[in-house]
Amino acid sequence: YYSVTGNSEGQAGFTDVTNDDDPTQNVIVWNNQLYLFTTKAVYAIYQANDPNVVINPAFPVPLFVGTPITGAPGTNAPFSIVSTPQGIIYQSNEQGLFLMNGYTAMPIAPQILNIMRGETVEGYTMGTVIAASYGRLEYVFSDGTKSLAYNVMDGAVRSLGVPLTAIYFEPDTNQFSASNATF
Repeated sequence: YYSVTGNSEGQAGFTDVTNDDDPTQNVIVWNNQLYLFTTKAVYAIYQANDPNVVINPAFPVPLFVGTPITGAPGTNAPFSIVSTPQGIIYQSNEQGLFLMNGYTAMPIAPQILNIMRGETVEGYTMGTVIAASYGRLEYVFSDGTKSLAYNVMDGAVRSLGVPLTAIYFEPDTNQFSASNATF
């Protein structure tokens, strides 16, 4: 659903990008572009009056349309999706980490692929990411039992040694805040 300009409480209409077999997981803005993540794909959301968008004249014209990003797998981990200067990092359905740059998605951190798939390697295993954030050139993420940090510049991965359930980076102080609360 989207609202009228200047009236965020109202509802102007909606755009149906996918179907019930491919539910929406999250939306995020990167590089001034809105992206929609589903369980099967990633879509760039454009205004329908964009000259690059082809509309079928047999159907009513929606205000916004979704165009799939070629080669970008979807996700079942909506809280893994984080915007970084390099692109959007997220845990794909293949369980690996991906970097989506608006045109395509490429796997990153191959050294932890087995861990991300649930295999135990040197005492580490990782399930679905439930918390993630980006700051100081690191994508910090956790499944609630293990927490890792991936450096986007050199590709190094390190263990934080503490399980986290919430992660936030404060750019003003250049510090991460996190919680390891259990319920």
